[in-house]
Amino acid sequence: EQIRQWWGFRPGTTTDADTITAWVCAHTRVDDATLPSLIERLTARYKTLGIEPPTPQRLTRLAHSAVRTIEEQFFTDLAQALSPETCQRLDALLTDTSAVLSLTALKADAAARSLDSLLIAIDHLRHLQGLQLPDSLLAPLSARYLRRMHLRVMAESLTHLRRHPDQRRYALVTLFCYSRMRDLTDRLIELLLQNVHKMSAKAEKRVDQELWADFKRVTG
Repeated sequence: EQIRQWWGFRPGTTTDADTITAWVCAHTRVDDATLPSLIERLTARYKTLGIEPPTPQRLTRLAHSAVRTIEEQFFTDLAQALSPETCQRLDALLTDTSAVLSLTALKADAAARSLDSLLIAIDHLRHLQGLQLPDSLLAPLSARYLRRMHLRVMAESLTHLRRHPDQRRYALVTLFCYSRMRDLTDRLIELLLQNVHKMSAKAEKRVDQELWADFKRVTG
């Protein structure tokens, strides 16, 4: 107790833990909400307020709670930003009988380089762009977070995804579609650059052949 008083710290309470956890949740982006970073922020907040931090085990439990709270709040905000029409289209993706596009097809979309795969990728990208996803919420997210959400949806079956509460279901499928849209865009740009490079190489080869033919004519 004397050591606490000497350093200006006081023992923490349950109310302190709730208040500090809520503060950290309000000041942490969903793509920054990892256990190590949250434990660090919780500890720093305790020290800033002159409160003795809890045990490492207690801090870990508070960080786990913060992860869930931050994710749930972001999922709620994301789902509420979707139009009713977009929600209907997202639900349609979760059926294998969709006449337009299904999540199963998006999951199976391979990175092949054939003309057929290119046309399929363009068609998928057009449909994904038509979902009108809220770019203001999605664009700032880190590539690492989007990749994590992508793999999370890839690991779940359509049946499992359909069982999620509305806000979580819409948020997960939205994040997957946005990640898939970025992947398809990057792939199409890569293919376009490859084709431009091939065309340039062929043009250079043709010019070299013409110059060589002219040289031979001149030199006999």
